Amino acid sequence: MKERIASITNILYVIAGVLGYVAYPELEGGMFATTFILLGLGSFWYHATKSRAGQAADEIAMYAAFGTLLWIGLVAAVELPGVPLWGPSILLVVAFASHRVANTFVVMPTLVVGIVACIWLHAGWRGSMIVLMLFTAAVLVRSWSEWHEDNGDVLTADIGHGMWHLLTSAAPLLAFYLLLP
Repeated sequence: MKERIASITNILYVIAGVLGYVAYPELEGGMFATTFILLGLGSFWYHATKSRAGQAADEIAMYAAFGTLLWIGLVAAVELPGVPLWGPSILLVVAFASHRVANTFVVMPTLVVGIVACIWLHAGWRGSMIVLMLFTAAVLVRSWSEWHEDNGDVLTADIGHGMWHLLTSAAPLLAFYLLLP
């Protein structure tokens, strides 16, 4: 395994997906579970192999998971009945197309801000701030991890990326719980 800790901690995305489905075994829970389980598998593939195909699987799954959560949030925020299946597909295409123009560090924050805004509209200020703080902590940990990697401290960078996985699996799961009908 190329990055042992960053590979193993992807189980957290799978656990988040399963917990989301257990909490809400309806269409939204199924979509959340499917996309987060795929994120765990795609990210594991990338960190275990560091291959181009693994990177593509990681990025596409990331957009699918967070795009689906944003779509669930939009539906919850405007109180539409049910989640149309085409919604996450459109968000995934837009996010992936945007990635080709920008990069993950532009697209992902946009999706996160959208998710937090939906929580604020649906569940209130307190819940949205907790999710925002978790995502902010994730970004700080990720920056710290990248700094260590740039300075040749690969083990610390791997641990930092594992912490990123912990925070970016906990924040969406909490967001999903806050968006439940």
